Amino acid sequence: MVHLSWQDATQDVAAIPKAPAAPPEQRVRKEQTSATERFFDAAAVMIPAGPPDVNNPISPSLQMGDPGNPVDIYYWNAARGTMRMTAHGRGTTRRTAEAFPARSVYRAGTWHLVLELPALLTGTRLAFAVWNGSQLDRDGRKYFSVWHWLE
Repeated sequence: MVHLSWQDATQDVAAIPKAPAAPPEQRVRKEQTSATERFFDAAAVMIPAGPPDVNNPISPSLQMGDPGNPVDIYYWNAARGTMRMTAHGRGTTRRTAEAFPARSVYRAGTWHLVLELPALLTGTRLAFAVWNGSQLDRDGRKYFSVWHWLE
């Protein structure tokens, strides 16, 4: 499990329909959202797609991995819940149609989020991102960390 906490003066969440099961690139037609002017609080954990290699000093690009170093992204959105995605560079992010368990609480200006990820081995690299909906954060507009190593 990964526990994230961050301060956020606004709780940007709403009840909107779940994202369609089929990722955008597999849909016959684009489905418009009724909330085009709204953005929601969100967070993600990005890890390399393969097992940790302590002998490889090269980390995947923080911009969604790269062709030689793909990543898995565990994404939580306050309005839509969770989804796992994959990527191997900018513009390559794909939904897997897989959700994962998560619990969130917004209290006294702070989000508390627990993501139940698969077991991670010591040495696994992790990077984190947070989107603030009231700042119109979306897609690549977000706060993100450098790589961290799990001990």
